[in-house]
Amino acid sequence: MRSLSFALAFMIALAPAPHIGVAAAATTSDTKLTETATTVDIGAITFAVDTPRHTQYLVTKIMFRFAEESEAERFREARNLVWLRDMVLTGVRDVRPNYVTADVDLDVLRKRLEKLVIAEVPTLQEIDVALLGRRNVPRR
Repeated sequence: MRSLSFALAFMIALAPAPHIGVAAAATTSDTKLTETATTVDIGAITFAVDTPRHTQYLVTKIMFRFAEESEAERFREARNLVWLRDMVLTGVRDVRPNYVTADVDLDVLRKRLEKLVIAEVPTLQEIDVALLGRRNVPRR
């Protein structure tokens, strides 16, 4: 039953955020970017990181800031938003935790995503990754 609830939470978190718009404020206090005309919020993404003793589920809020308003507007379209989300999922696929703390370093994740996406979209200026929640599920 527990794995079913995590699978359901994973599917819900991957759904496109219904509040994507220009004037919405950021929902977390640790988010550096606020949503403006040049930012695109792809919503919350949940992903799993395997460690030796447990699986760590991270719920993150990811925002992209572009150099031009027209680029941001282009990436708010559904097909381009899904492409951005797929690039994020590709970037987090091989994320490994720190060997000492067993946590994922969000700065390393952000730099990895920037490197991956900027190669495809040169007008991207910044990616903000905010941690909304973390849960460790022990292995049985």
